[in-house]
Amino acid sequence: MIIGITGGIASGKSSCSKYFSSLGYVVVDADLISREIVAAGGDFLRILVAEFGREVLLSDGNLDRAYFRELIFSDAAVMGKVNYLMHPLIAEIAQERFVNYSQSDIVFYDAALLFEAGHDKFCDFVLTVDIPENLQIERALNRGNITREILQKIMAVQMPRFLRLMRSNFCIDNSGSYENMEYQCDLFLKKIKNL
Repeated sequence: MIIGITGGIASGKSSCSKYFSSLGYVVVDADLISREIVAAGGDFLRILVAEFGREVLLSDGNLDRAYFRELIFSDAAVMGKVNYLMHPLIAEIAQERFVNYSQSDIVFYDAALLFEAGHDKFCDFVLTVDIPENLQIERALNRGNITREILQKIMAVQMPRFLRLMRSNFCIDNSGSYENMEYQCDLFLKKIKNL
């Protein structure tokens, strides 16, 4: 069974994934796959450099993530092009990993843009990790690695909260403590095992 985990920025989706992983469950992480795709010296990074110039690189040859995020979120055409190129690669690698882990009863697929990229079609169920928008903004800004302007642009391209919740099979309300999130994850696992 493949269970997609999604949620808006700073919702705690990654925290839930890490908790499931700590319990011994397999987690395929779309963000980690995207990092592998743009690894220094890789073919995809060469494509990005050819398309957007050497400015996208740090001096060590790795992708300058801060610069690239700014570039993507400042130009819808750039974002569209990058998504067009990356999402199929992420899907292909994720599917290979699902096959590799096919002996596992449950495999989690952590993907912030699960619905937006159409990757929910790979999942038997979707779990959304949700928090109110004001708390989402507060948590994202408290991380210190993002400006309010970029945060607003990221939130604008993510599926609206109400739609994400409507399309999900399950929801974890992560507006409380970490312990409460763990408790809700445990309850979710009990539900899913009884299906």
